[in-house]
Amino acid sequence: MSDEVDPRDDAVVEHLAAALCNRTPVTNCLTPRECGKIVRYRSLVTPGHPSTDEPAASGIRPSVNVREEAMRNEAMEQLDVLVGSWQTTMRNAWFLEPADKEVPGSATVEWLSEAFVVFRWTMEGDVGKATSEMVLAIGRSDAHDAYTALYHDERGVCRVFAMTFDGSQWNMTREDPDMFQRFIADIGPDRIAGRWEASEDHGSTWRKDFDLCFERA
Repeated sequence: MSDEVDPRDDAVVEHLAAALCNRTPVTNCLTPRECGKIVRYRSLVTPGHPSTDEPAASGIRPSVNVREEAMRNEAMEQLDVLVGSWQTTMRNAWFLEPADKEVPGSATVEWLSEAFVVFRWTMEGDVGKATSEMVLAIGRSDAHDAYTALYHDERGVCRVFAMTFDGSQWNMTREDPDMFQRFIADIGPDRIAGRWEASEDHGSTWRKDFDLCFERA
């Protein structure tokens, strides 16, 4: 049986309109099933929504499909501070000459279906051994109380990083057979100051590959 609210049902429409205007309780004169439809529908409708406007010239109002909005995970909501557009600067890379060379770039961070955070970063010009395009898809395991970042770059390389984030500190690490890597960053309202480090001896010693700064655009 459909949970669709059919505005052509005069009884439902009349009481829905009154309820939206707060003139009468939605439970008056309706069956329990109709009440349930209206309560769900009312939660999604605001003044000015096409479904509350005057009927079209034809006199037939379109049916409305009711769909619950996705709820963000509370821990994932912390990542909202990253969302937006950023200007990036890579500097102090050991593999670039001169040592103080700066490489500009840009990044965008956005929600995917209110469930994941997608981070896209592109650098311009000569990046040496660094990647020029990177994508991170960040999700979470509540059972393990942990974030996970799926990595992909323009070479087709895919990696998985364990991640921690508390709103002021952002760390990502991987410990794979080829090497260990980590990203360590301090988070501010409009600035992220981080660095990428690598270890080729399973974490005994670490070298800094480069500093990476994000400034909100």
